[in-house]
Amino acid sequence: GFGTLGPWTWDSTTIQLMAKAELQEQLLATVLRTDRDGDLQINEREANVLILRMKNYEGIEIDEEQVRDALLKTNGSLPALLEIIRDIAEECCGDDDDDGAGAGDEEVNRGDGVGGGH
Repeated sequence: GFGTLGPWTWDSTTIQLMAKAELQEQLLATVLRTDRDGDLQINEREANVLILRMKNYEGIEIDEEQVRDALLKTNGSLPALLEIIRDIAEECCGDDDDDGAGAGDEEVNRGDGVGGGH
């Protein structure tokens, strides 16, 4: 079956939680990779790069204005970005949507091609 690995069987809620955790981890890695100077703040140039990288993720919607507003209000603070990452993962992989059963491929997209050029 679908959610079976060795002796473990996962229900759809567990799979959703795993997908959400993986997405959050990927987004966090993207944020940290974008913070070039390592000051744990995202400046305007880094923000532009970050938004472009986040838009490369398939299956998630990035509200560019929301990201920019949060960065402006908090002077580029990473905790504000972590809030946004949590919200994005909730929207993408949260269990509050009704069509969980039929939408498998879109919701658990691993984003393997992230950062690939065109």
